[in-house]
Amino acid sequence: MLEVMDVCDRLRAQCPLLGNRVEVGMDVEQAKKQAINNATALVMDLAEVADAPATITDVHMQRLGARFGVLLALPDQRRRDRTTGLRALRAQVRAALLGWVPFDNATETAFVSGQMNDAKAGVIWWLDVFETHYLERA
Repeated sequence: MLEVMDVCDRLRAQCPLLGNRVEVGMDVEQAKKQAINNATALVMDLAEVADAPATITDVHMQRLGARFGVLLALPDQRRRDRTTGLRALRAQVRAALLGWVPFDNATETAFVSGQMNDAKAGVIWWLDVFETHYLERA
């Protein structure tokens, strides 16, 4: 099962633009109340998805997907820097996560989607969504 703290550790180690400013996030609206002076990432569980279960010789198996989000916060100091700063930050996050196998029995992490979440009060908030799959047996 995916542990968001493992994602945080990976981003801290692989994304110099974030420094150590990577946290587990649970409440997006509460996070947006923080003062953001430097690029920051909040990692959160988003959803579990499941394929139809299969039973083979009394063994129940089901392919599950773990979806997680990386909410990036970037101070919007100058309009020109908005695109280049966000692009560079997202590139580092994707380089750290794409193809990464977060735990035994998991598939490589894949990018699902990205979108602007908010751009108010001098901060750009961007959410990138990633997913990995694993097989659960009972």
